[in-house]
Amino acid sequence: MVTSRDITEAAEGLRGIARRTPLLYVEELGAHLKLENEQPIGAFKIRGAYNAIRKLPDAARKRGVITFSSDNHGQAVAYAAKQFNVRAVIVMPETTPVRGPHLRGSAHQGGRDRAARAARDRAPVRSS
Repeated sequence: MVTSRDITEAAEGLRGIARRTPLLYVEELGAHLKLENEQPIGAFKIRGAYNAIRKLPDAARKRGVITFSSDNHGQAVAYAAKQFNVRAVIVMPETTPVRGPHLRGSAHQGGRDRAARAARDRAPVRSS
């Protein structure tokens, strides 16, 4: 069970990484929008990915991390892994649209098989 202490500790660990994003009221929608696009990767996923990698024991960090994602989660894992100098493999479905240079060398260019082999060769990495 997640405790209030867990939440406080996670928030402290994200200080300087995740932004406290504003709410913007949009009259035409009659709703508030939370501007998570102002996060370093443009999505709220940075919170979970950063905290998960931050909490990994050193031995697990040395093995690296692997995730399967077509968008925001993969970007968040890559960003967080870079902050901790952890090797990250992001496996993407073949249906992921190529939207920019950040996907070069990815599943669209043969990285999928290499990533699948890496996933099979590594023990699961879990946060405690």
